[in-house]
Amino acid sequence: MNVLVRQPAENARIYALRVLQHNIINLELVPGSAVSENELSSSLQLSRTPVREALIELSKVGLVEIQPQRGSYISKIDYELIEESRFMRLVLENAVLKLACEGISQDYMDELHENVLQEETSLKAQNSDHLFELDNDFHRLLFHSVSKGRTYEIIRSQMVHFDRLRSLSLKTVKHDKTVEDHENILYAIQRRDGGIGGNAHDPAPDQTPGRKVRIAEGISRLFCNIELNTKKRCVTAFQALAQRFCVCYSSLPPSRGSRTWPLSWK
Repeated sequence: MNVLVRQPAENARIYALRVLQHNIINLELVPGSAVSENELSSSLQLSRTPVREALIELSKVGLVEIQPQRGSYISKIDYELIEESRFMRLVLENAVLKLACEGISQDYMDELHENVLQEETSLKAQNSDHLFELDNDFHRLLFHSVSKGRTYEIIRSQMVHFDRLRSLSLKTVKHDKTVEDHENILYAIQRRDGGIGGNAHDPAPDQTPGRKVRIAEGISRLFCNIELNTKKRCVTAFQALAQRFCVCYSSLPPSRGSRTWPLSWK
């Protein structure tokens, strides 16, 4: 678990909540795993009370399951909740992209460009956690560039389940896809081409069946509401995860090439 630096004005409960949510979203606390109040308290150097309160708070949004007499567990990733989050993000981001392609200020254009440069650096360093943060910041800037900051905050409040899948995709799928998508968005905005910027599409999955099967078998235990009883279903489910839930946009032809997919969670 990554223990974040506590902010000066942060009380114990808020700090515990922030650290636990960060680790759940970034999959440092693996879906389905048990968590101990005592161990968390020791790691965070807090008493058990704020840790317990944070776990209760996280249970209200479906990130933690508290089972009486058994303990607390990190909730598995819920396929149905992701689908709803994906739908909301897809609809709103397409609308925002079309607005952005009508023109945004040079200041926002410069910030988006700087963000992509930092993403390239994180990609080369294989720092998926920092890339995840930069990805969030890119989309925040995009919404703010067309005066839709409040809309972005509404999306963020509903995206915790989708964010876990995004984090998983950064750890197991082509790492350069996020950067490529953002480069494509900037290209569309610069050209003021709403047809390019506003058309979302599914990224092409890897074409090696054996590799897809191994990854699908490795990650299936992190999910609920998914049946993976056969290799065929493994491939189908992984294609669905790779294609349906990574929000990507068309533009510049073809990608810079695939990278190795680390087979985590075997």
